[in-house]
Amino acid sequence: QLIGGPQALLDQHFDVLAKMDAEDAARYKTQSKQDQERTISLMMQALLRDRFQLKIHVETRELPVYALVVAKGGPKLRPTAPAPSPDPAAETDPNAPMPDFPKQLPHRAPPNSSMMRMDSSGAQWTVSGQTMEEMAEALTGQAARVVIDKTGLAGKYDWYLEWMPDGMEASASASTAPGLFTALQDQLGLRLEPQKAPVQVVVIDHLEAPSPN
Repeated sequence: QLIGGPQALLDQHFDVLAKMDAEDAARYKTQSKQDQERTISLMMQALLRDRFQLKIHVETRELPVYALVVAKGGPKLRPTAPAPSPDPAAETDPNAPMPDFPKQLPHRAPPNSSMMRMDSSGAQWTVSGQTMEEMAEALTGQAARVVIDKTGLAGKYDWYLEWMPDGMEASASASTAPGLFTALQDQLGLRLEPQKAPVQVVVIDHLEAPSPN
């Protein structure tokens, strides 16, 4: 949630080419995936601060949100089946090919995964082994508001959802896919309920056009 800043500058697009020096690159290669993501994030922050003179602060504001709740009639979700116990006698070939899961869409996904795709017919979302909190987080990117899980549903679930995202109707006029709100209720037995709640936001205090190369 980003607030403030000169809109004319925020609307511009930029190409950025950033390079690590040899020492940083060598250290980066030895880091875990999580530490690598943090390193890149800190470097990007430094770039924005140095080249765009970006100054921000974080605060909490009362903003419109959506609460993810169970619709009348109950949820239409499949609890994730427990993983089978490994067979200690079975041998695993490290060179064996991975299953070709994409061809099994839209109704299957690898365990503990989320696969979303969009084309002229709309959006298709196939999930295996995720929580309602993870669903709410993913829906935040689709609903244009923060989505908070208030379903009260614990554990992990599998689901498939098909809908027509806002702004795609013109290019897919022949599609019969419903909008997100209708799809959630009809296909998953869930509902997005407008509410207000405290939301952490990033406030832009200062931003300038980037300095020359």
